[in-house]
Parts: sequence; C-alpha cells; structure tokens
Amino acid sequence: MDSHPDRLLLTDRPDLIYMPHLDYVKMTADLLDHPEFRSDYDHYSARRIQAKLGIALRKKQPPYSAMKRMLERELERQRVLRIPRVELEQPHGR
Repeated sequence: MDSHPDRLLLTDRPDLIYMPHLDYVKMTADLLDHPEFRSDYDHYSARRIQAKLGIALRKKQPPYSAMKRMLERELERQRVLRIPRVELEQPHGR
C-alpha cells in the first residue's frame, strides 16, 4: 500500500482494503483521516472483527451489500457461538 492514500483512494478505488498493520501508525492515521475514506468506506477495525488486520469496504460498488451481509453474518455467528477473541498483536517496540 502507498504511504500516501491519494492514489489508493482516488485512483485505485479498491472495493476492499486490508488495513495496515498496527506498526504503521502514520499510514493508518492518514488513511482514516482522508475525506474520501471517511465518506466512501465502512471501516471495520481489527478489534471489531476479531482479526489481525482491520478492513474497509467501499460503499459505492456493486458487491458492497453482499460483502457487508457476509461480514455481519460472520460477526453474529461468532457472537452467538462465543468464539474466543483473537489475541491482537501489539505494535512492535512497545
């Protein structure tokens, strides 16, 4: 992923973004603060989806509804089955 989010968000416009690893604090902050990201993507933090990396889904794309439904169903399944929480990594050097 570029360290600057403009190309990613304005040119590439991916339907799904795997968020940067926790070690990339500035890259993550730049992405989360970008106006296009805030308006065009639903962000699911690693903690929210119980994964090592968070994701973001672009709202203005054909498969958005299906992708969101699959994600929400999986989160509900994990909640109902009380699947153990994933141990989230800490940023290195902390």
